[in-house]
This record gives sequence, structure tokens and C-alpha cells, in this order.
Amino acid sequence: MADVTDRLGCDDRGQLLLITALALAVILLTVALLLNAAVYTENVATRETAADSRDAIAFRGQAVDGVADLIRTENRGGGDPAAVADGINATGPLVDRQQARAGVIANVSFNGTTDGRRLTADSLDTGNDWAVVEGVDEARNVTLTAGSLPTDPTDVEADALGVRFVTAGGNETRYVYEEGGAVVVDAANETHSPSRQCSIPESDPTTVDFTGDQLSAGSATVDCYRGLWPEATVEDVRIVNGGTADGTFAATVRGYDSVDAAVDTEAVVFAATIDLVYRTPEVDFETTVRVAPGEPR
Repeated sequence: MADVTDRLGCDDRGQLLLITALALAVILLTVALLLNAAVYTENVATRETAADSRDAIAFRGQAVDGVADLIRTENRGGGDPAAVADGINATGPLVDRQQARAGVIANVSFNGTTDGRRLTADSLDTGNDWAVVEGVDEARNVTLTAGSLPTDPTDVEADALGVRFVTAGGNETRYVYEEGGAVVVDAANETHSPSRQCSIPESDPTTVDFTGDQLSAGSATVDCYRGLWPEATVEDVRIVNGGTADGTFAATVRGYDSVDAAVDTEAVVFAATIDLVYRTPEVDFETTVRVAPGEPR
């Protein structure tokens, strides 16, 4: 049988092709419109969900910062866990009212606290090599504030002020001294000689925040990206060459086995745990967060 188009004239074939082309164009246009509508709807939904997710993360950060400030304030006044719990729970209604105005369900509630001890030593010159604390069970906010540091020591390990961290993997020591108008911190262990970790322009006193990986002098603060706190778990903290500088040492620990007689201790709140809820039509976010200001990064 001959093909149908063989029986059509040129004009008829031209009309058929034109009709087919128009029909195909309509189909393609319809598909394109549907795809564009779907992409637009997905983009809008994605943008809204992403914005709500960012808001939930920001809410978490604000809650952690607020509770950290609460812990610091309470620890300066006696470290009462009940006061921390009351402070956290008191923020719940305030958060509810503030977030409800934006159509958000949000809440902060108290979950628990962990007791700890604040250790302080008002002098570094208790001995050439002495243990501040032994048998450490978690530590945070470990700081050394020093003045009159040794300048340009010929032998860093013998002449510079050192803080030695005894870990399961061995000893790690941070030496602090002045060199060329700057306070520097060198790191050494049992197999590697001292090497530069961090420095800051000299301005007495200088604070070395080991768990925060920072140096502070005057109004300046420097982040020590190479790290001042050992990666291995710290078991003991010692001062070496303590007679080379004037200064103080402080740490907050969860617990310990023993401290030197020169170290004062007081009860504090080591950490607090809070429950967070953040809900919108697009995001349902719930989490439990542990807050321990000054904990190793």
C-alpha cells in the first residue's frame, strides 16, 4: 500500500507539516511552562526553608552564648547550680513571647548541670617544677597570666617559663617568654625541641588562654591557629621554671585527684545542659546542647 503522503499533493503535505509543527510547539511550550513553574516553586520553598534553618542555627548560638554568660556570672558569685537552673528557666517565657511575634515556636529549658572546681594559683614560683593539679577529669578555661617574663633566653627549655601538660601520650610543654618586643609561645615535647606556636606584641600582663588557643596583651588578642592545647587528654598540669616570671594560673576542672598546697579551690558549675526547640511551618528543630564556656575548641 502506498504511503498516505504519497497520495497528498504538495499543498496538502505543507498544511499537514504546518499543523504538526504548531501542535508540537504548543506541547513544548506547555512542558516548558510546567517546568518553569516547578523550578520556581522549588526555589521559593528552598529559600524559605534555608532562611528558617539559618534562623534556627542562630537561635541555638544565641542561647549558648546567653547560658555561657550566665554560668560565668554565677561562678563569680559562688557557683550555685540551682541559680543557673533558675536563670535558664526564666528565659523560657521571654523567648516564647519574642519568637511568637514572628510566628515561631521557640523555647529554651533547663536540662541539667555538671559540678566542677575552680583552681587558682596566685604565684608561679612554688618550685622549679611543681604540679598544679594531678588526675584531671576534663578541663576548660585554663589560663596563665604573666608579667616580667624572661627575655631572649639562651636556652628556652632551661630559662623560659613553661606550662607542662602530662598526657597519656607523653609530656607537652608550652614555653612563654619575650623576644624582640613580643611575647611568644613555643611548643615542645619529649622528642621535639621548642618551636614557635604564637606571638603577640609585648604588653604586661600577657594572658595565655590554652584551651581557647589565644594570647591577650593590653587591648590586643591573637588567635593561635597552631593550637596551644594538647590533642591528647590532659592528666596533670605542671609549672616549670616557675621562678622566671611573676604571674597567676587558673583552670576550671570537672574533677581532680590532688592539687598543690598553693592552689586555692572553689566549687563552680562546670557545664550546663539545655533543651532547645525551634519550629516554623518549614522547620522542626529540637536539640540538647552542653554549654561549658572556655572548653577546648
